[in-house]
Amino acid sequence: MELELHRVITDTLAGEAGALPPHVSQRINERIASARRRNPGMGNGHYDSLAGRLEYCDLRELQAVLTFKTLWPRFEERFGSKEMLDVRFAQLAELRNGLRHSRRVDDVTRKDGEAAIMWFRQVLAHG
Repeated sequence: MELELHRVITDTLAGEAGALPPHVSQRINERIASARRRNPGMGNGHYDSLAGRLEYCDLRELQAVLTFKTLWPRFEERFGSKEMLDVRFAQLAELRNGLRHSRRVDDVTRKDGEAAIMWFRQVLAHG
């Protein structure tokens, strides 16, 4: 799902890395700089592209890109309501973080997360 969100963002922004919100771009720059310190050989230009930069976004930063005030009009038709998108991201993040960090996930969190996954699949499949 995250990879599909990367594709939607890249396509919608026509590959324009400079369109990312400044606070998201700053976090990406920090992560890429850290990764380059660990692996200086990764400087092949891929991470200058929007697609490459999005590889260093977490789920909530992808949400921030989609809902950023000046970018939202480009995504609104696909995602409908910003409020619903925020709800679905919260449900998805809660489930993902619980599973990722080996925490117990209660039934409500699991069902909410599953509903978010179904919603994202449906929304991402259209358009």
